[in-house]
Amino acid sequence: MNAADVVRAVLDAVPDALCVSSLGTATSALRLASGDGPHLYMGGSMGSALAAALGVAERLPERRVVVFLGDGETLMGAGSLWTLAGLRPANLLAVVLA
Repeated sequence: MNAADVVRAVLDAVPDALCVSSLGTATSALRLASGDGPHLYMGGSMGSALAAALGVAERLPERRVVVFLGDGETLMGAGSLWTLAGLRPANLLAVVLA
């Protein structure tokens, strides 16, 4: 299964979600799977996609938020994993495409 197939499966499961993606593979897969829908693409800001998604999820608690991360993005923004674990927002799903 390639990254676009994974993203498409997630989008099918939560079609109303607001999506955030990190640069590289995650953005390419989200654009391909969604027809370049209205999402927040974090190109050129490696390590900040999860932090941005946490902010979106906190600001819009009534909406599902999905963040698609690459493995390098996850490593660069590893500190945000501590925040994710501490806050545990019920409306945020983080997907790591490795």
